[in-house]
This record gives sequence, C-alpha cells and structure tokens, in this order.
Amino acid sequence: MADGAPEGDPADLPRPRVFGDSWKLGRPGLVLVPDEEFVVPARSRDIYRCFVIPLRVGRGQFLSASEILPGNRKIVHHVTTFLDLTGRAEYLDRVTPGPGYKCFGSPGFESVGGIGGWAPGLPPLQMGQGVAFGLPQGAHVVMQVHYANPGPTEERDLTRIGIHFTAPPFQRRIQYIPVRTRAIHIPAGVPSQTATAMYTVESSKAMEVTHIQAHMHLLGRGFRAWVQYPDGTERPLLRIDDWDFEHQERYEFKRPVPVPAFANIHVACTYDNSSANRRNPTFPPRLVAWGLETTDEMCEAHILGTVSITPW
Repeated sequence: MADGAPEGDPADLPRPRVFGDSWKLGRPGLVLVPDEEFVVPARSRDIYRCFVIPLRVGRGQFLSASEILPGNRKIVHHVTTFLDLTGRAEYLDRVTPGPGYKCFGSPGFESVGGIGGWAPGLPPLQMGQGVAFGLPQGAHVVMQVHYANPGPTEERDLTRIGIHFTAPPFQRRIQYIPVRTRAIHIPAGVPSQTATAMYTVESSKAMEVTHIQAHMHLLGRGFRAWVQYPDGTERPLLRIDDWDFEHQERYEFKRPVPVPAFANIHVACTYDNSSANRRNPTFPPRLVAWGLETTDEMCEAHILGTVSITPW
C-alpha cells in the first residue's frame, strides 16, 4: 500500500468469473416473483425491503430444492425468506406505498420458517433423498432483500424464487438452528477481536447436522464452530482462517454430524478493525458494533439438519 499498489503483469490475471443469470437447477416447478420491480434511488443508504408473495400450493406438496435468482447483482446484497401464516405481512404490504414494505431487521411477524436464502457464493438449497420439507397451505412467502452500494444512477430489481417439488415416501424432516450474537464491540484500530455465541440444543431439536453456513461482514477474518457434547467432548463443525465476505458457502458434511439434546453449539468470530485490513470499509477505522448494514458486523452460524419421523 505504501508504494501505491502498482499493477502486476496483466498476463498473469485469471479470466474474470462469469455469473449466470439463469436457474442453476433447471426450470423450477413454481416461480415466486413480486408483482413489479423495485426502484433503488441513486446513492441511497442500505435498504431492507420485504416483498410478499402468495404461496399457492396444494395439500401434500413438498419442497425438494429452492433457488433464488437475484435480479440485479449490482445492488442485491443478500436475500432471506420467511413463511407467514399470520397475514401480518400481507397487511404491511397493503398499507405501504409501492412494492413491498420497509423491514430493517425483523420482517414484522413471527415466522414459521423459510425456504432458503441467497448471498454471494451461496448455492441453491437442496433436500437430501427421503427428506421432507412440507409447504403450508395458505402461507405467504416474504422475501427480504437487502439492497446496498447503489451508484450515481437509480437501479431496478426483480428478484425471483424458484421451487422444485418432490413426493413421498419420507423418513426425515428438515431442522434449522441459528447460532448468533449481538454482543459485538470492535474498537477502532484493533487487529484482532473475537465475539462468541452459544446455543444449547433442546430435546425437541436434537438432530443430525447436514449443512452449516457462516455469516460475518467485511471486518471478519476468522470463524469457528464446534459442538460440545454433554460428556464434555468436542467436535469441530467449521473453521475458516481467511474469511471472504464475497464467498459465503453453505458447507455440506459428507456424513451427518449427530447433535443430541443438551449439546452446546459454539461459534467464535474474529475481526480485524485495523487500517492494515484492506477490506475495512472505513478509513480511518471507527468503532464497529452489531448491525444490519454492510459497514456494521454480525456473527452467525446457520445450521441445517434432519430429524427422524414416522415414514409416510
């Protein structure tokens, strides 16, 4: 950085990555899409917008995979989905001008789950063989889109969700556990600061872990997650020594990891808030705490697994 970071030999550059704008899993059985595009004003701050889409499915329809296709990758930071059976999201949409409604943080209702999400590098959500994810009748899918980094001109977006269906018999159902903390306080200039979180597994949520995904922002440098069993022994789940916000992979275990009742799932997130961190979005560095904007920080592990059910 002291010598101005002169460019190396352009011949050594790898070919630019090409991000397709079509479905990776092929044509979905059902596509969920908002009624109209959303306009993001030029040079606006981060925007969280929730779009409400009716989930018109028949009785006994089960999801085998879901895929989110960002409409405008310039501004779509990440996407989260929620299932609403309360009708609250539909009301918020109806009384808010324009498509969707503001939803910085919570979607504004108690959700019964979701059907996947999207972040840079995150692959589509796919169920394993013999695994059920039942879709409730009468629900609305609420697609929360975080828009960030708008340029000097307005941008438009129409992000879509593709659903693939499957049929019985099933032996297991999906279980989801988030492990997160808001106790994040990273002083300016500190090159290494760690936040921790822990989740004690309830008896009703004992499962076999199949996937795990880490989430931090631009100051993130290292991530660890592990299980501490009731007898005190430990087993690692995920370790990332060089976190990259642009590659938020959902990792799948070759063999499911058993996590019994009363086990503790631990997460440790390490940050670098010094000026030596080239990914630091603020110069000079400033105090950073938990928050939803890109220049804030988070510490989360999203854990997906299955539990046994009576076959049907």
